[in-house]
Amino acid sequence: MSVTETPRQETATLRNGRTVVLAGTGKVLGAFGVDIAVIGGAAVLAYFISSRTSYSEWQPLLVALATWFFGSAVYGFLFFTGRTLGCLAAGSAFVRNSDGGWPGPFRMAWVSFQHYVLIIVLLFGIIASGGAGTSGKTKRERIFHRHIDLAGTDALRG
Repeated sequence: MSVTETPRQETATLRNGRTVVLAGTGKVLGAFGVDIAVIGGAAVLAYFISSRTSYSEWQPLLVALATWFFGSAVYGFLFFTGRTLGCLAAGSAFVRNSDGGWPGPFRMAWVSFQHYVLIIVLLFGIIASGGAGTSGKTKRERIFHRHIDLAGTDALRG
C-alpha cells in the first residue's frame, strides 16, 4: 500500500438498501476496551464498596458479578442511541440492520449484554472445553444490528 492509498473499508448493505461502512477491527476493539473498562470499573467499585460493609466473604464477589451482569444491560439502556462511551471514543456506532436507525433502549441493553457478558462467558467456555467445534450446520443470516464507522459512512454519502 502506498502512502496515498487509504485502507480498504468493508461495506455492508442494510435491508433498506443503504450502504454503510463497517467499523474496522481497531475501532471495534477500541470501543470494546473502553466499554469493558467502564463496566469493569463499576464492578470493581461495587466490590470494594460492598466489602467494606459486609461480614461475608462471598457477598462482595456476588455484588461485583451482579454489577457486571446487570450493569452491562443498564449501560446499554442508557446509551440507547447506539453511541456508548467506547463508540464515542472510537468514532463508531451501533445501528439497526433494517434501516440504520437507533437501536433503542431495550435492543441496546441486549446488545451490550451480548457484547460485554455473553461473549466473554462464551470465550471462557470455549477455552474450558478445549476448543470444541460447531455442529457443522449452515447458519442463516440473522443480523439485527451493525457496528459502523460514522466518518466512513458519511464519506460514502459524499
